[in-house]
Formats: sequence, C-alpha cells, structure tokens
Amino acid sequence: MGNPQPDYVIRYFTPFNQHYLMEWDYDLGSSGNLLLPDQTGPHRHLMLGVSKSGRLSAGAADQC
Repeated sequence: MGNPQPDYVIRYFTPFNQHYLMEWDYDLGSSGNLLLPDQTGPHRHLMLGVSKSGRLSAGAADQC
C-alpha cells in the first residue's frame, strides 16, 4: 500500500505581522482550529481559532 499523504506542503498561511506576533508571544497556537458546519452565504467554510491571549478569530477555511 502506498502512502496516501503527499510528501510536500500543499498550502500554508503566514500572517503579515508574524514577526510582531512571535516577538510579543501573541501568535496563534493555544488551541486547535475548529471547522464549523457548512454555512450559507459568501463564506461557506468557516474556521475558528483562539490565540494565547484569548482572542477568538474567524476565517474562511478555504482561503487558508
């Protein structure tokens, strides 16, 4: 049986202010991301995440 996973990165996301987030320890990573059930409207696939400071962020999962 072959490996069904690719041996390379398909997509990744880097915020524009990554250096600031890393320097002040505000980067995401205190929780796993939560994919919401399909929605109606222009953004059907939404994802939630919580930062180390407790800030809730939402984003379009198909653009990450």
